[in-house]
Amino acid sequence: EEIQEYINYYNNERIKSNLNKMSPIDKISNSLLSKLSLNLSKLLGAVYFSTASFSIFFLYKISPMQQYIIPELSYKTIKKFLHS
Repeated sequence: EEIQEYINYYNNERIKSNLNKMSPIDKISNSLLSKLSLNLSKLLGAVYFSTASFSIFFLYKISPMQQYIIPELSYKTIKKFLHS
């Protein structure tokens, strides 16, 4: 998580310095590309996160408490993650 934030910060700084040397057309295509990659990373994060919570869900399927705790937990975490 922290490493990813650092990478994002570093890339943003690099992009800012490069933007000053770019033509307007390059700037537009670059901002579109960064929006696309941000959405893609969010999507991949959501897929990874839901996969993780469902694995937990199936691991606890043998647990006697499963019907109370796990479905609620995985639903809440997925919902929280998707809204962030």
